[in-house]
Amino acid sequence: GKLFIALFIPNNCRVFIGILDSIRENHMPNLNKLLKNECEKRLQKGIDTNLLPINEHQFEVKVDMDIENIWKRFNKIISNRK
Repeated sequence: GKLFIALFIPNNCRVFIGILDSIRENHMPNLNKLLKNECEKRLQKGIDTNLLPINEHQFEVKVDMDIENIWKRFNKIISNRK
């Protein structure tokens, strides 16, 4: 199985994603492009822009085989924010 952990930092629109997997291969789609495309599709359907997420998020995805590495990375991100 896979474990998916995300850390959202709203004030600078950054999203850090850690994926625990037995194989260190990143099969995630480009989330920056995915968000942009979904927002554009919904705008074309006439959905109010206030109902859409901010299209400025930057996603950073890392796949690891060791949960400790994921937690260390998240702790480093959080400690750098202080």
